[in-house]
Amino acid sequence: KKATCAMLRQNQRREHRRSLLGLCVALWLCLLLFAELLAPSLTALRCATVPSSLPASLSSVDPAQLSTIAFVADPQLTDVYSYSYLWDGSPVLWYIEHSCDVFMRLAYRAMIRFAAPERVFFLGDLMDSPKQLDTVQYAHSLERFRWVFPGPEVGLPRQHFLAGNHDVGYDIDHTRMMFLAAQFERNFGPLNQVVRLTNGASVVMPNTLAMQTSMVSTSMGVEAEHFLGHLPRFPTRPLLLSHVPLWRPPHTQCTSESTRHLREHRGYSYTTMISQATSDQIIRTVQPYYVLSGDDHRQCRITLPQGIVDQTVGTLSWMQGNRYPSYALATVYQPSAEQLTQCRATTAPQRTPEQSRTEADDPTLLCRPHIDVRVCALLPPELLYLAYAVLGVLTVLALLCTPDSALTALASKARSVHMRMRSGSVSEEHSSRRLSDSTVLLPSFMLTRPSTKQRVISSSNSTSRVDERTLAGTDLLSSSLPSPSSSTSSSTSPSSFASQQPCVTELGCAKDDDTAYASLLSGSYYEKTDKQRVLPEPAYRLLDVARFVGVVLPIYLVIEVFKRW
Repeated sequence: KKATCAMLRQNQRREHRRSLLGLCVALWLCLLLFAELLAPSLTALRCATVPSSLPASLSSVDPAQLSTIAFVADPQLTDVYSYSYLWDGSPVLWYIEHSCDVFMRLAYRAMIRFAAPERVFFLGDLMDSPKQLDTVQYAHSLERFRWVFPGPEVGLPRQHFLAGNHDVGYDIDHTRMMFLAAQFERNFGPLNQVVRLTNGASVVMPNTLAMQTSMVSTSMGVEAEHFLGHLPRFPTRPLLLSHVPLWRPPHTQCTSESTRHLREHRGYSYTTMISQATSDQIIRTVQPYYVLSGDDHRQCRITLPQGIVDQTVGTLSWMQGNRYPSYALATVYQPSAEQLTQCRATTAPQRTPEQSRTEADDPTLLCRPHIDVRVCALLPPELLYLAYAVLGVLTVLALLCTPDSALTALASKARSVHMRMRSGSVSEEHSSRRLSDSTVLLPSFMLTRPSTKQRVISSSNSTSRVDERTLAGTDLLSSSLPSPSSSTSSSTSPSSFASQQPCVTELGCAKDDDTAYASLLSGSYYEKTDKQRVLPEPAYRLLDVARFVGVVLPIYLVIEVFKRW
């Protein structure tokens, strides 16, 4: 009797641990699907559906006058020179490159899918170490970049690129800079260019770094000066893009992040902002109505002394010091040629400074270009990895240290939910019929080698099958099972059959609890093997941890393969 109860308790605990293991796997599956696949899409969907902040009077304009464009800053693909502890061909380098590339690829594809921009502008620093890479390494990084940010060759929007100090260098050996500039132009386009959007808006993209005092005498500086001196005549003020932010007075705080400000600092091959003289020259020549820049890796919006907004877009990479990687979406309004003609023919009424002008009575509102920039911050990957670590520790502790009472309560709750999902509320008659249909299985150590026959025992409500085995000649077994002859001649009710089972009270089940007897008699706590090895309880819990890892790890690998695909 004691051996039978011990086996029943062990099988019961194993069944309860399976319920806990299934719950842990389900939680991890939900977390992995959300963190690895759904988070970038949810961010892109939320940002793409934010209402535009353009003036209300522009809501009724022709949709052809509105263009949606996107800005990506400082992706700086991580390579072997990014960290001192990396070496070429190491598995750590492969995993870092994989994590960096896949994160940005998913974010970029989600942005294209939900925002559908007509152009994508990259604000420089496309790779981390072009100055150190040899030809083979650069070709590998270029292949990675085109995989992370596919372009028109696969049917995605057209791309335009600014050159950053990581791409072509800044204030370093002139010969090396010329080589890097030629390499950039060969793969990404000219260093200075003007882009016209479909609605007629103009975007000016000069190489502002080359116009610094230390660079103006180089061939890149001469080319940039010539570019700005021969700009075409724009119908309206253009949009200006610069890799490095323009000059601002010291301690100018960002309107979006009031606790920080950008300080002017110079070092080897970099500067944090364009000098004041060069910034004044660029603004005086281009006369932009809005400026977008990168390089700082963090989001910042300020108003320059000239009254123009300079929006710095944060890096898209989560390995470049910004806790919240981001990109920017912009809706650009450009007045049509007919509107511009009417605006030139119409003289706006003179108003005193004391007279307020609202959008409704401003006749020049439709005559000026407008832009609405939305910075889309992504979910921090560090939080996702922290969630992995915390949930991993909790999972191991739960599998190793959860008491039997909690396991029993969890299994009971899971079983009741499963029963409600399968059949809803069940009547007493239907419940009795299900109980009498149960298949009786006994622990394997109580049985000898089974025979191949099975005897069908008829009942008044239904028929049930009992494995016909050669039983050991013990009084315990003979008292535990009804004889086949008596079962054939009379009805076997669940309660009367269960009253003959040993150690029911020791299992914690009341004799009149039909649900408990149903689970016991159905064999859910019995093993069907002929030889069952009894291990210590800690060993079974360690096996549960191994089973959990064996289930979740392949799921994670499949998700990673799917992401690369």
